[in-house]
Amino acid sequence: SPELQERELIKLASLTTALTRALQARGFPGMDAALAANLAVAVLQVAFEQWVSEGSHETFQHLARQALTRLSEIASAVPAGAASTFDTGI
Repeated sequence: SPELQERELIKLASLTTALTRALQARGFPGMDAALAANLAVAVLQVAFEQWVSEGSHETFQHLARQALTRLSEIASAVPAGAASTFDTGI
């Protein structure tokens, strides 16, 4: 239902904010903290969705590590300099 989806989004936003603040309190700059927090929540979301899906026999921990590993692989595959040449149109 839309109400449950809205509640879920609010919870995820609260978790992201809390993680960002915790990382900033540990000395991470604002942008680094926000990026790390958002990526952490994305990894948790993907792992959770796979964990509760029909036919899943993996543990949540395994799926979360798998998602984090895949994210790392994807980030490593970006060619050097690609981010600096990306035109955002802004």
